[in-house]
Amino acid sequence: MKKIILLAAFIVTALSVKAQIADGSIAPDFTATDINGVEYNLYEILDQGKTVILDISATWCPPCWTYHQSGELETLWEEYGPDGTDEMFVFFIEGDATTTMADLEGNTAATEGDWITGTHYPIIDNADIANDYQITYFPTLFMVCPDRTVTEVGQISAAAHYSASSDCPEFVTGINNVSASSYSGTTNIPCGQETTITPEITIRNLGTANLTSCDIELMVDGSIIETVQWTGDLASTETEVVSFADISVNSSAELSFTVSSPNGQADDSESNNTLTTVIGSQRAELEVTFEITTDFWPEEITWQLKDDTGATLFSNEDEGALSCDETYTQVYNLDPGKCYTLSIQDSYGDGILNGAINPNSHSCTTPNGQNSTAMGAVSLTSNAGMMFNQIDYGDGTDIEFITFDPNAVEELSLEALNLFPNPASNNVTLSFGIAETKDLEITLYNMFGQVVESIVDQTYNTGSHTVEINTTSVANGMYFVNITDGNAVITRKLTITK
Repeated sequence: MKKIILLAAFIVTALSVKAQIADGSIAPDFTATDINGVEYNLYEILDQGKTVILDISATWCPPCWTYHQSGELETLWEEYGPDGTDEMFVFFIEGDATTTMADLEGNTAATEGDWITGTHYPIIDNADIANDYQITYFPTLFMVCPDRTVTEVGQISAAAHYSASSDCPEFVTGINNVSASSYSGTTNIPCGQETTITPEITIRNLGTANLTSCDIELMVDGSIIETVQWTGDLASTETEVVSFADISVNSSAELSFTVSSPNGQADDSESNNTLTTVIGSQRAELEVTFEITTDFWPEEITWQLKDDTGATLFSNEDEGALSCDETYTQVYNLDPGKCYTLSIQDSYGDGILNGAINPNSHSCTTPNGQNSTAMGAVSLTSNAGMMFNQIDYGDGTDIEFITFDPNAVEELSLEALNLFPNPASNNVTLSFGIAETKDLEITLYNMFGQVVESIVDQTYNTGSHTVEINTTSVANGMYFVNITDGNAVITRKLTITK
């Protein structure tokens, strides 16, 4: 946890067990000034069709220095940068927030040498960029393609960098080509709370002709919500944010945007037409496992699992005094349809250390490895997938999730079940048939499992039936109509859009 980077013997390259920003993700944009006072914008460089290499390093990091001294990025800059074929661009990003100009100049104990002399590509001292790219060790090298997708490439030769750039997707393709570039709307939806959001998408013209119109379809959890017929005037590579009507979301939702008909024509490249993103709380099955491997400073680590009332159900106190480099596992069997929060804290403020270090006078030894190595790790999982796997979380983090039971109930058998129209605005008709008399309860639920309206609770005789549902006062969003006989249930999804 205490990263004493001023000691020459203190070599930390691994900061986390979680992978960097995922390959294929949209690269976070940045506008930053280098050490010579020149301002750069990443997207402006990419829009020129150039591939960008980001070397995110720290002045105190020996592997970073070794690669810097190899001269491979300097060769790449000279041969393929602005002074060469002008196909690529290189940035050196100093990712440690404590770095000074004296460190870069090689004049302190916290540096491996002079990083400036002989470096002709821009040097930017900006830890925010490193944080945006979620780097987990130094050095981390990324290739950012002109289409703004990012790939980790490693410490490779100039020739290998140039070769890898040929794998970038063709940037501008055809005459009429619109891209669903990135999601631009709300992502923070508190668990258990109904939230009104404005879905937004950034579209991009990747054709040679100006983009003056296109269709954009929004689906929420598999149902079509709205289609926007966009008009404007975007030159090649330009972007614009397009907003949809507000929708109501409870806890989480899957949004899928599909763009089509650029300039009223068939799209010359359909590979970039659909973008899907999940927003809001993570979902977990009822058995959730929390596992943590401590570092050299276990006394700084605390955690609590709390329910939606704020009551603590489990914590580090259940384990007694924590030892260093020890793995602790807690398995939680939770109730369905409830929100839970796992809170992890670090009193020193820098998460858990992972890597070979020399803690000097620290008395803690490591039962799982060498005396100079403490392999910290943190994970929170269920059978529905990984919810958290990161150790560089500062002074603390909260992981919210909502539980569900994948085998909750038997499905009720009904004949000719239909719910229409769907999507609906003010009125919905539910029709069904039953083979024998049943006592049925029909209820409208929101996505969090909360009752919006108890529609019917009565006996139905054998035969066909219809139920009218008035949704005039129901907000836009995704809902569920449940029909139960007390022992079994059948559910149909309902979309309200007005």
